[in-house]
Amino acid sequence: MEKQKRKAEKELTLSFNRQELKIVADEARKHKMSRTGYIKRATLAYCDKIYLVTDLEQVRRITQLLAMNYNIIQRMVEDGQLPSTMGSTVLAKVSDLEKEVLIQLHHPKTLEEWIKDQIRIDASMKEKIIKLLHASET
Repeated sequence: MEKQKRKAEKELTLSFNRQELKIVADEARKHKMSRTGYIKRATLAYCDKIYLVTDLEQVRRITQLLAMNYNIIQRMVEDGQLPSTMGSTVLAKVSDLEKEVLIQLHHPKTLEEWIKDQIRIDASMKEKIIKLLHASET
């Protein structure tokens, strides 16, 4: 069994100086992972341009809270505590919010995407960002 695994999966050996190892160890601890697990997940996340979530438990908790809110509102509509039309509108908004929050938690925008969005929203942001960048050069 172990021989088949070695044929199917290749091992790599890496070397880190003390400072690099401290950085990897600290980040692995923050992510509640082993160092090798962190290196593997971080590498693949980087290649796939996916954000490596620091605290999956916290993300699961947020997901659970969003679902609970949706269920409470749905129950209020079913029990007649909230008018049907209003309830449908609120449920749709909560559902949209839940989708957007989950996307942002798992796949946040890159800095470049965020800047482009801000400029699309407010064209004067381009000039402000350029000024900020020039100011940081001095």
